[in-house]
Amino acid sequence: MVRSMILIAKGRRQINIRSLYPCCAVFIMLSTVLLVRILYYSIMPSIIWAPDSYGYVNFSFRDLLSLNFTSERTPVYPAIIRSCWYVMKKQEGYLKAVVLFQMAASFIAVVYLYKSLRLIEIRKRLAILLTFLYGCNPQIFSWDKVILTESLAISGTVIFIYNIIKYLKDPLAKTGCFLAVFSLILVFHRPTFLLLLFCYFLFLVVYRFYLKRNKDIVNIPLLVSGACILVVMVYSSFYYKAYGLFSITSVMPRQLLYVCAEQGFYQSGSNESLINDISCLLSGDEKPYPSLTEIEELVKKYGLKESQEFAIKCFLKEPVSYLNYLIKTLLNEGMQVFTNGRGEYLDTWERRGYGQVAMFLGSLFSFVTLGHIYIITMINLGGFLIGWFKYKKILWVYLGIGVLLTGIIVTTFTGTNASFARTMVHVLPFFYLSLSLLIDGIPDIWRGISRLG
Repeated sequence: MVRSMILIAKGRRQINIRSLYPCCAVFIMLSTVLLVRILYYSIMPSIIWAPDSYGYVNFSFRDLLSLNFTSERTPVYPAIIRSCWYVMKKQEGYLKAVVLFQMAASFIAVVYLYKSLRLIEIRKRLAILLTFLYGCNPQIFSWDKVILTESLAISGTVIFIYNIIKYLKDPLAKTGCFLAVFSLILVFHRPTFLLLLFCYFLFLVVYRFYLKRNKDIVNIPLLVSGACILVVMVYSSFYYKAYGLFSITSVMPRQLLYVCAEQGFYQSGSNESLINDISCLLSGDEKPYPSLTEIEELVKKYGLKESQEFAIKCFLKEPVSYLNYLIKTLLNEGMQVFTNGRGEYLDTWERRGYGQVAMFLGSLFSFVTLGHIYIITMINLGGFLIGWFKYKKILWVYLGIGVLLTGIIVTTFTGTNASFARTMVHVLPFFYLSLSLLIDGIPDIWRGISRLG
């Protein structure tokens, strides 16, 4: 009789060969992901510059330390670039080191996504499949060679997801404190993570009341996260002193004023001089909307505070029209695929003979749109409500994903004028996490339907 289980005896220790199969599957999956990424990296330019890249590379830490906020960029990503410069000591080499760091962090994030899925008890085969789809998605790793914050923002989101799930499964004060400090780092890496820090603080407040005992595992992280928020407020106060704007970046006034001018809301404003200037920009027959450069000049002329207040007051005076604009924009952008504009480089790839490979990878794995994010947001909020009203339980994962994605969608579409998918690119890990929960729950739903039959 052939034994179904082969045991190799080594003294008293026995190794179950079949138990190694899942480990081999994970290894094969990660190896395949790595090979796909290496192939894709090989057909991309060694370093990809974007218009915003120069602001990070030329960031002045001397001005920052003297509280002279001359840059609209936050300091963490420039600090990473500067650290690579100190290590490499070469004008060209240090940016390649930045790219290498981003590629390494991106691959490590693949491992942590798999670990996150297993922590929430997703079936191993499904976790391997979805991690593979995530790891091979150019929407995610095509950012790794771009000198922008997007790549590390995606990787950082995965690390946060892993640790927050770990904290829920095994609450430890040190894990909670790490999440607070890590959230602060993410905020100064990319200001869109402000929402993450505040949501984490609110989660700790609610979680403290939810716990029946041993509240020290929440009290200490709560104090640390409060201190992190205080750091953000102090930084914002220095910004306010310099520009009259309580913020950590000066990007929003430009974005809001652009929407105000493009959509015609500026006509409801009270600053006649600014209204006339915008009207002059739009007076040409061939210019239905202004350029960002022209709007930047207006922001410089009138200041950050006046520009932002003017735009917000215009929106508030026409709430129905503004709401209609937001809804229309949400729907129109629903089919927008997350991308880094890699189409700009297809000509280069075609000349190398690799264009079809890039197109194949893109069509095979790059399927996530903003519309998918809308759907999983509603599914997560629905899952939380079902858990609360039917089972009287707080399903923290559903609640966290639903609230975070709702906040990200709202702040993105109310705070920016374009590039919505790029601004929201760090939501992609949440999509795969939600997809795993949805697919993993289908057998239970089917069994329930079968019983009804």
